Amino acid sequence: MKSAAFAKYINSLTIEELQSELKMLYSKVPEVKNYYQMELGSDDERSKLYKKVKQEIQSRYATKSYRRPRRPRIQKVNKLLNEMKKKSIFTHELVDLYLYDMEQCIALADEYRIFTKVMYNHLNQIFEKAIDLIESDLLHDMFAHRCKEIMRWTRQCWESFPKMEARYTQCYG
Repeated sequence: MKSAAFAKYINSLTIEELQSELKMLYSKVPEVKNYYQMELGSDDERSKLYKKVKQEIQSRYATKSYRRPRRPRIQKVNKLLNEMKKKSIFTHELVDLYLYDMEQCIALADEYRIFTKVMYNHLNQIFEKAIDLIESDLLHDMFAHRCKEIMRWTRQCWESFPKMEARYTQCYG
């Protein structure tokens, strides 16, 4: 159905019919329910959702063996982050999620001494996204400490992170 046809259909409905249509969509389509939970929900409801996503991210970086550690599931983490980017309303919650993802990746690399090119690229991309959001919404003070800790780790890392270093100095001086 095209947008014009949908608009015509909506305009033809009465207020009562429109309300019942919205109730039906809310109950049958999970994406609609998620949208309204994010839009109209309380801070507590949103924090529960973000806590659940953080647990999922942490599980994607989990491994048990020091001898043969499992590589992180970066593709699945990216999928989670993209879903939350679509759902997210407040920028600071999304930046918090990005930085949490980076911290989990760094913790895995630090503890198990595993660091792949995929992890390197992922850290660069996520840091770029986080800094862009921090600069656009002027959230410098809120995330300064966490960004500084991430940069401290990357400076003592096995590889250098010139892109991250440049973006960090551009944002925080």
